[in-house]
Amino acid sequence: DYVSLRGETRAGTIIKPSTGGSGISTSAAIVCGSGCHVSNMTIQHQSGGSVYATGVYIGSESYIYLDNLDIKIEGTASTTASYGVYTTNTSNIHITNIIINISQGTGTNYGIYCSGTSPEITNCDITLSAGAASNYGVYNYVSSNSGLFNTTIRISGATLNVGIKNVESSPTL
Repeated sequence: DYVSLRGETRAGTIIKPSTGGSGISTSAAIVCGSGCHVSNMTIQHQSGGSVYATGVYIGSESYIYLDNLDIKIEGTASTTASYGVYTTNTSNIHITNIIINISQGTGTNYGIYCSGTSPEITNCDITLSAGAASNYGVYNYVSSNSGLFNTTIRISGATLNVGIKNVESSPTL
């Protein structure tokens, strides 16, 4: 908890995992604890054909700040799901100036997945172009009332392409 991970610049600091994992949290390049601040870096995740690939995972934590990140899920496709940012049961999450690009994945791809959390998403650019079963820019699942401000979402390539999906959620746009 309360760890900051700050790169020099977005292009100058690169985290590049070469494989995903068999679980959402175990496939993450970065797992955030409470009070975490991650900024100024690029995540180039290559799942290596693993079940999952996740850029940033936040589970049951609070006061998380993600700022000025470039998250790319590329290379060999994950077989079940890929997530740019995955949040579950969290509070006070701020996602700002993030570029998410998912170009690989044969299962379901999520730019930002929210379950029981309501992050503030500001000045983000989300692009999903993988030839997957489904692509979701932002997925709000049960009591996920995220706020999206000045955020661009581009979705293509899958059998089902959805910009924002809300299941029992009411986001602010």
